[in-house]
Amino acid sequence: METLTIVDDISKVNRKKCLGCELCVVTCSAEAIKLKNKEKETIPPKTTDNLNEMILNKKKELIEKYSRSKS
Repeated sequence: METLTIVDDISKVNRKKCLGCELCVVTCSAEAIKLKNKEKETIPPKTTDNLNEMILNKKKELIEKYSRSKS
């Protein structure tokens, strides 16, 4: 998911991809990562069909973005 990247021993969290699972907080040996409330609450889809539709739409968006960057 590339939510957390580490470069030169410095971690950076991609806030758009963060699910709030706290895995990064728990595994950080330096205890340098803390969670903050998101500005906008993400509401999960009501059904698996809605979830699948959301995933497919996001994939389509990413493919189109990738295709444009290659042009």
